[in-house]
Amino acid sequence: MSEWKTVRLGDVVSIKSGLSYKSEFLGKGDNLLLGMGCVSYKDRFVDSGARPYYQDCDSKYLAVPGDLVLATRQQSDNLPILAMPAIIPEKYRGKKIIIGTNLYKVENGSDIDNRFLFLVLKGHDYVNYIRGVKTGTTVQMVSKRNVEDFQFLCPPKETRERIVSILSRYDALIENYQQQTKLLEEAGQRLYKEWFVDFHFPGYESTIIIDGVPERWEKKTLEDICSISKRVIQLSDIKEGRPYIGLEHMPRKDFCLSEWGNSEQINSSKYEYKESDILFGKIRPYFHKVGFAINDGYASTDSIIMQSKPGMWALLLMTVSSEQFVNYTSQTCKEGAKMPRADWNQMKKYPVLIACDTIQKEFERRCKLIANEIKANALQIHLLTEARDRLLPKLMSGEICVEVAQSVTNGLGVRKEQTDSPQASDS
Repeated sequence: MSEWKTVRLGDVVSIKSGLSYKSEFLGKGDNLLLGMGCVSYKDRFVDSGARPYYQDCDSKYLAVPGDLVLATRQQSDNLPILAMPAIIPEKYRGKKIIIGTNLYKVENGSDIDNRFLFLVLKGHDYVNYIRGVKTGTTVQMVSKRNVEDFQFLCPPKETRERIVSILSRYDALIENYQQQTKLLEEAGQRLYKEWFVDFHFPGYESTIIIDGVPERWEKKTLEDICSISKRVIQLSDIKEGRPYIGLEHMPRKDFCLSEWGNSEQINSSKYEYKESDILFGKIRPYFHKVGFAINDGYASTDSIIMQSKPGMWALLLMTVSSEQFVNYTSQTCKEGAKMPRADWNQMKKYPVLIACDTIQKEFERRCKLIANEIKANALQIHLLTEARDRLLPKLMSGEICVEVAQSVTNGLGVRKEQTDSPQASDS
């Protein structure tokens, strides 16, 4: 520890503001504009926060893979936590990357690797520091100077590199499971499209289509396959140690709710949800926050909690997580005082096709196999994340030496390799 020293962040890096972009240039062009949505609640860079942008800009707003960015603000319904970091992934190499409004870029001219700084900025000391210097109520912000004034313990270069190597083992395994999960989700979405949109289900060649609907299929609406739960739990009845899913924990365009907080952070009445319930974030529904729960717990009252009718769980999940349904919900939502909200009275009218009994049962069976694999991966990710997050502050403070931590990580392995995604159809 004698070689460790206290370092002010602003003495080794500079914090730079992003571009105040023009909305009319969004959605087209070869440039890639990064917004606050790129910063995940956990550690994953969120691709949906990167959008095409058709306008050149000053080089001071440009970035490259490996650069570190920070979220500059936080709203109650947004995914990132105030001033949390993200590293621009290597897959964007070759793109002109622009740092947009609500992001800070970390310009690092020191010998301290960005991967080590990322760990510093994920630590409890930094999070607690930001809580003490933030400003605002509904929208919380932090200044560049405040970020630069943060101080941290910095070990020698060799120790920094070993810490990064140890914790990268956890990150690599987490990424492996995330990639498996993405393949599984794509398989489920492909199955839904092939059977319920393109009508390429088993036996479709000999099935008669009547008025655009396969014979013995039924035209229904969303309310025919689910109900919504509004079981409110008052603050005085909230139990400790239970999962809590706020909108900030719900990822965009992932249909498994694999992240959650804990009930100790709750300060108002909440809904109660059950395992396999499907939650839909109703504030700004175009954020596409919808997925199934893998545990019992409490949820924000800004969620719509859907419970499927018997034999309709998979159809409900695939329907409400589809781009078409999210777009429909966004177009029919209520305009709130500050932001639009999904309107269940409109959502329940969404048209749904129910297949004949044999096809419906087979679709349910296949989708549940996929969902079970996704859930198993999510639980592994949660365990790995918890283990890494327990190890992180001990390594960064010198409480545990790198040799001991290295021995712990030697036993890490992948639960199961997902070599092939489940087949979407027999055709």
